[in-house]
Amino acid sequence: ITIDVAFRYFATRSRKFIIADTPGHEQYTRNMVTAAAGSDAAVVLVDASKLDWRTRPVALLPQTRRHALLAHLLRVPNLVFAINKLDAVDDAGAAYAAIRDALQRFADDAGLQADAIVPLSALRGDNVTRPLTGAWRTWYAGPSLLQVLERLPASSEHDAGPLAIPLQYIAKGGDGTGHQPRTLWGRIAQGRVQPGDTVQLFPSGERARVVALRRAGESVAEAAAGQSAGLVLDRQLD
Repeated sequence: ITIDVAFRYFATRSRKFIIADTPGHEQYTRNMVTAAAGSDAAVVLVDASKLDWRTRPVALLPQTRRHALLAHLLRVPNLVFAINKLDAVDDAGAAYAAIRDALQRFADDAGLQADAIVPLSALRGDNVTRPLTGAWRTWYAGPSLLQVLERLPASSEHDAGPLAIPLQYIAKGGDGTGHQPRTLWGRIAQGRVQPGDTVQLFPSGERARVVALRRAGESVAEAAAGQSAGLVLDRQLD
């Protein structure tokens, strides 16, 4: 999809995944930021066919640098570069080595930590889910992209400490007349919460008691960091 973020879901034997496929065009960079802000890993796709890999140093595309830097700015904990379309160049091994070195230099200069730089041919499925075989194996003996993603550390959620939940949406219930109970929705950034807890709202500093807690449309007894939850308070507060 050229403009919007497209979500795809799949699972392997070891991990569940949600892919937020974001546009690469410069005018839609804000959409990429929206998706990256809630991600545990960023896979920056590099098109080998658009680079003059025979020239040293290899000049990376502005969007490659921009997306990697924005992911770093948003504190996405894991960064992977995937060099794609190596089937479209006449010397895949040399192209991969040159582009890999350019990406590593860029990462070092920018203070980024690249977890992996993997070669791909998405057209043929080379090194996407299974490691390379045949002639490509002579210049790359590392893991496939999926193997890299399966081995990345899970994001560490901070269950300890005071509750911190940036509110993203306030839903009003009822029929539109009289008292309308509100549910305060957001993704818990730190701590845990359960009905009966006292919370403090900012910037007003006012306090209220949690009388109900909801997740995915159902009432729950507790929610913790990393989960999205809706809080219902014992009084109306802005």
